[in-house]
Amino acid sequence: MTADSRSQSISWYRSPVDRDVLQRLHRRSDFKGLLQAGGHLALITLTGTVAWYFQDRPLLLITALFVHGTFYVFLLNATHELCHGTVFKSHFLNRFFLRFFSFLCWRDHVVIHGKQDELIPFAHGLRLFDAGKGRRFFLEVAGGHGNWFDHSQLPYERELNDFMMAIGLAG
Repeated sequence: MTADSRSQSISWYRSPVDRDVLQRLHRRSDFKGLLQAGGHLALITLTGTVAWYFQDRPLLLITALFVHGTFYVFLLNATHELCHGTVFKSHFLNRFFLRFFSFLCWRDHVVIHGKQDELIPFAHGLRLFDAGKGRRFFLEVAGGHGNWFDHSQLPYERELNDFMMAIGLAG
């Protein structure tokens, strides 16, 4: 890490939101979480059914698959929030839907996380990794939330290359 990069800092913009309002917005609810998760699953089911219905009409099928894929890909965002336990008040529901959505998103899973992360606890990264399916890769890096690459560039590149070779994306 160079002296120049150590002296740089990011000037984050904070929206002027009253502390009480922010706490109300962050309040977790099992009911609202179930509405959101159920609504998302209903949209995925609906758009998948529409795509199946249009399987013999190529133009409509392509459009339906695009819409279906747009809804489906947001399951990735759900797994992120669920691993932090920010959706449901109930720990059980957060864990259940994290595992269920991770199963639906069956994908190769890469998690990069540092123990010095001042923003997101290291345990959250481990939980997200444990919930994943398929070929997975966890890299523990040095540094904090926004500066780990400065501390871990070479191990990151080496480990990521090994993972990509393992799944057949690098030769």
